Amino acid sequence: MKKLLFLPILALCSMFYVPCSAYAQTIPPPFINYQAVLYDVNGANPNSPLTNQSFSTFVNINDELGNLLYREEHYASTDANGLITVKMGDGLYTAGPITNFNQIDWGVGKYYLVVDFDINGTISSTAPEQLVTVPYSFYAGNAGNGMTAVADNGNGTLTFTYANGATYTTPTLAGIQGVVGPAGTNGTNGLNALIKTTTEPAGVNCANGGTKIETGLDANSNSVLDAVEVNVGQTTFVCGSQTSSGIGLGFSNMQVFSNSGIFSWTVPAGVNKVMIEVWGAGGGGSFNISCRGGGGGGYGKSILNVIPGDIYSVTVGTGGSAGSSSTLPNGLAGGNSSFGSLLISNGGQGGSTSVNMYLSGLGGSSNGIINQTGGKGVDGDCRGGDGALGGAGGVNNSTCTGGVQNGNVPGGGGAGGTGSSCSQGSGAKGRVIIWY
Repeated sequence: MKKLLFLPILALCSMFYVPCSAYAQTIPPPFINYQAVLYDVNGANPNSPLTNQSFSTFVNINDELGNLLYREEHYASTDANGLITVKMGDGLYTAGPITNFNQIDWGVGKYYLVVDFDINGTISSTAPEQLVTVPYSFYAGNAGNGMTAVADNGNGTLTFTYANGATYTTPTLAGIQGVVGPAGTNGTNGLNALIKTTTEPAGVNCANGGTKIETGLDANSNSVLDAVEVNVGQTTFVCGSQTSSGIGLGFSNMQVFSNSGIFSWTVPAGVNKVMIEVWGAGGGGSFNISCRGGGGGGYGKSILNVIPGDIYSVTVGTGGSAGSSSTLPNGLAGGNSSFGSLLISNGGQGGSTSVNMYLSGLGGSSNGIINQTGGKGVDGDCRGGDGALGGAGGVNNSTCTGGVQNGNVPGGGGAGGTGSSCSQGSGAKGRVIIWY
């Protein structure tokens, strides 16, 4: 019978030395290497290893009381140096209540290793040896929260995948805020753009008169657009006309709202830009001998970007009523006209005949890109103020003949009364025109 001397080289190698990258990490193989050098102490030379022999080798995992928990068989061979190598967990199960090496719960209790060698029918066994450290690393690799992969999502987040199939994606990962650098040198201030509007008399530029609009940069920073600063190429004219045309600006259709009230307008298909003209209503004239006319309504024009299908509210202001009696002598203000909340032209004020204060109404204003304030009622002349680029104010005279007391559409102010025999006039209603 051979007697063997075992020199175990218990190469329970760490199974967690696994190449990994920022993109993926894999689970190591579920085996533990076991190596030993076998010597035949009864041979011709007791110091010679048992070389080039093949035989069955049994790996036994016992509890601390010596009870067998798991047994597997390997058919292994020694090499020229007597070294035998087996992979625990890769053998054929033969006995024990635990039927799979991967089912061993390394985190509970103590475990001991016994290896049996069946050489020519003779069984030689190693002494029980407690398994420590490395197998427990193996337990960690198979724990329920073990990680199987780490993926960089390319958007500042990472996704971790665990052995149980669960995943976790981190919030966006950002570095610590660095120190704020010093403030840079302030740049040179640019020049302010200025716009100047002046009344354009009837003539070559505007047959019926209108408004001249000049623009330029304030080169000398005096907040005044001087003649040398005007960009002549950008000078435009808004000419007085009750039927202003948008055709020259690329608009070929228009819709006119001339009755007082509130309406809605839907942007037609294919329309992305509109030009809006809005006149406020005129104020009413005062009652009795004060002879104070109402102010004219303001005028505004803007070109606006719109979206097909959008709906806008359109309001046409009502003309201000004239003063009606000695107890209600003041004319009422004209109503505001508007296109949604984007363009509003205010109505003119009514003429006033308060005690010791006889005032003609002031004209209305507008927030249009191009705008003009309505005319003020004419003191002492009983005239209502003209609507801005709109209808003339009402007039009166001492004989009460030949005058048209009511303001003219759109936006004319009403005439003031001259006495009990001459009537005062109401302001004219406003108007809204949509070009598209």
